[in-house]
This record gives sequence, C-alpha cells and structure tokens, in this order.
Amino acid sequence: MSNIRVHMSRISIGHLVVLIGVLLGLILPSAVLAQGGGTYSLTPYSLETEENLPRFAFEAEPGQSFQSAVLVKNEGSESIHLLLYAADARTSVNGGLDFSNVTDVLSSVGLWITVEQSDLTLAAGESQIVPFTVHVPDTVQPGSHRAGIMTENATPEVNDEQATDPKQVSVKYVFREGLNVHITVPGPTQTEFHITNVTQSVENNDTIFNVEMGNVGNEDVRIASGSIQIFDSNGGIIGEQPIQLSGLFLAGDTISNPARFTGLLPEGHYAVGVSVDYGTDVSAQWQSEFDIVPATVEEAAAAEINRGFAVAPNPDDQSGEAAAAPEAATQVVVAPLTSAPVSGTESIWVYVIAGMALIMMLGIVITLIIFVTRSRSSSPQNDYRTRGE
Repeated sequence: MSNIRVHMSRISIGHLVVLIGVLLGLILPSAVLAQGGGTYSLTPYSLETEENLPRFAFEAEPGQSFQSAVLVKNEGSESIHLLLYAADARTSVNGGLDFSNVTDVLSSVGLWITVEQSDLTLAAGESQIVPFTVHVPDTVQPGSHRAGIMTENATPEVNDEQATDPKQVSVKYVFREGLNVHITVPGPTQTEFHITNVTQSVENNDTIFNVEMGNVGNEDVRIASGSIQIFDSNGGIIGEQPIQLSGLFLAGDTISNPARFTGLLPEGHYAVGVSVDYGTDVSAQWQSEFDIVPATVEEAAAAEINRGFAVAPNPDDQSGEAAAAPEAATQVVVAPLTSAPVSGTESIWVYVIAGMALIMMLGIVITLIIFVTRSRSSSPQNDYRTRGE
C-alpha cells in the first residue's frame, strides 16, 4: 500500500489565496471591507470636577442654563478632522435612540444646546475638551427630554479601489459617533403609550400592515416586545409575527412600524390585533376589522397595479385605546390569494445568495486543487513523492 503526499508549489497556494480573496470581496458588502472609523473616542466630562462622567444626565428647571463638556481623543495613528454638533434625539422605526444629521434643521431639544467648537482637528494621540452650554426654555413642560452631542469626519472617506476604477461608482463613508444627553425637568409625570392606528398596503405581492404608535406621556418608556395577528372571518389566526420594536421609546414621539406578510388577501372579512408590552407588565392593545371588497372601475384605474380587490376598513372598527382615524378609510388595491395563507416573513435573500456564493467558492477551490494535483503527477519535476509501507 502506498501513501502519496502532494506538495503544492508556492505559486499554486498564492493563486488560491487570491481566488478566495476575490470571492470574499464579491460576497461581503463594501461596508464590511471598508477601512476607517473607530479612530477616536468620546467621553462625557465635568467642567466642575474636571473628571470623566459615566453619562450626561441632568436635572434642570425651566429657564435654567448650565455647562458641561465632551472629551474627544484621537485614538488612531493619523491626524483627524471632525465636526461636532448638537442633534435632536428621536425614536428609530425599530425602537431605540436615533439622532439627527449635521444637515438636518433642529426642531427639538437639540436647539437647547450650543457647542463651543464645531470644527476640530486632532493629531495622533491628541485629546481636547470641548465645552457646551444647555439652556432650558422657560416654557418647557416637566418630564424627560433628550438630545445628542454628535461627531463625524469632516471629509467623507472614499473607497480607494472604487475611486481609481472608472467602471466603479465611488462610495463615500461618513462615520458618526454620539453621546446621549438626558435632561429631566421636575414635575408631575405621566406614562401613556398608545397604538393609534393600523393601515394596510401591498408591495411586491406582500401584505404590509403599518402599525402607528406613540408615547403621549412625558416619560420615556422601554418597549419589551410586541406582536401582530391577522384573523379570518371565523376568528382563526392566518398570520402572526413579532413587532420588530425594542428599546427606548421617547416621550412625545410617534412612529409607524411596518409588519410585512407574504401573500395577498382574497375577498372577505378580516381582523387585525396588535399588542405591545412596555414598562413593567403594561400592554398597549389594538383591535380592528376590515373587509377586502371588489375594487370599482375608478379604483382599479387609479391603482398603480390593478389587482381587482380593495381594502375597506369596517365602519365598526374599535381599538384598545380609540376608534380608527377617519382617514384610515382610504382604499388600497390588493390581489386575491389563491393558495397559501398569509404568513410572516423576513428578508433572507442576502443569506441565500451568500450561501450559494460560498458553495461556488468551495467548488472552484476543490477543482483547482484536483487540477494542480493531476498536473503535478504527470510532470517530470519532483513535486511529490511516494512512500512504501
């Protein structure tokens, strides 16, 4: 019995490495391959104690002004040029905090903050303390108020490979970092979170339910979980999925959170139920009914895609908090469902394509190894040797 050991040349191994790198470059998104970002740090800083703070959390009366600061440090090996600015805080569509951009017009708590230095250049390893002033308006109401101190690179970074290739579109990257500024104005507090409406629409043969919700109290609430259910005329559940919403929901904010279901509803009577848990064992509820009815000729002609049916809310719709708004009666064209019921879905095509690309990559690598092995076995050079046992 013989044991054959194959020694691949350095050129073959190099080819394999290049091939794998090229395939990974095709599979991975450009944001993953892009360099930059994460080269500086932001730390809350107290001008009074000259010490770092764990976070920006202030209590202030209406009309009061005070100062604080942010410590900016260049953690990289090259000089950086940054923009510093105040931003409005807002609830993102999936829950949690989001902040306005440098080009956005401020309309909320960001207007309270004045940053002393909006343009900053730091050498490698250099740090600087940047003060800012907060002025609380005289007419502000009690409760929770949030803003942000944001930084971003003054000149967007460009992917070098794409910039030098005329066939590629140049991609610019802006890296943003920020600190949450939480200001509490003393006074009576109220926690009140509502689901205010649910509307239906159709997109790419999917049924979309937009869940409109708002925090009408003056205290931030923390969303724990949520779900949406679709019922047929007999009360049976034909579709169910979680509401993709979690984290902090700011006082006074409203958002519309979309829930996408595969499939289209046929003509008939339906109901939708939504439940969102927040705070400590507290839940906001919504229940309403609607009908899928044949579309009129005018509706079909006005629709972007004529599907033959229209969504018409039931006049007896009732929610857990209040009746549906009158404007919710706008009809939306949908198509009849011929087979499977409506079901929850997520966007998985990215993973499917990535998986297929990986399989192709492995197949090419294995083919190349077999090709190299066979070519070396027929070559007079001593690229392999046989040992007898």
